[in-house]
Amino acid sequence: YKDTGKVLPETLKEVENMERLVREILSISKIEMEGLAGKTEPLALSEILAGVTEILLPLAKERQITVYSQLKEDVSVTGNASLLHKAVHNILSNALRHSPEGAEVFIHLTPSVLTVTNTGTSIPEEDLPVLFTPFYRVEKSRNKSTGGSGLGLYLVKTILELHGFQYRVENTETGVVFTVGF
Repeated sequence: YKDTGKVLPETLKEVENMERLVREILSISKIEMEGLAGKTEPLALSEILAGVTEILLPLAKERQITVYSQLKEDVSVTGNASLLHKAVHNILSNALRHSPEGAEVFIHLTPSVLTVTNTGTSIPEEDLPVLFTPFYRVEKSRNKSTGGSGLGLYLVKTILELHGFQYRVENTETGVVFTVGF
């Protein structure tokens, strides 16, 4: 076929997107079925945050976003390490991906609260109540370059609720704040 060189890379990208979506759905299903299944242990939340921040620094640099971390060293929670890592990763990557270039992201951890603030953006008020709905995206075009599958925040919600943590997202004068209470 004459367009093979163009069509095959596009097809591969679509297959990879579908594979990622299937993995997210399977992950959610597994979490919902198994819950925490006794896989909890005391965790240093500041270490999880520092590790995830390190992983996401290339994205921040690419988008020219400055990340500020203020982490209390002695904050620990009881939970599942891999699930909390996944939730924190989704929260921080959303803050980076949905901030304009040159914005700032602030991560603040105290013994009772984690806040992640991203500046220079806001969420339409009508979208706030449904952000954690499966497959919901604020960006309606379904363009894969401007957003994911709409499962990231649903996964975060599922993980945080399994751990008994409270959470909310709200607009402020300077941006968007994601708050988790322990």
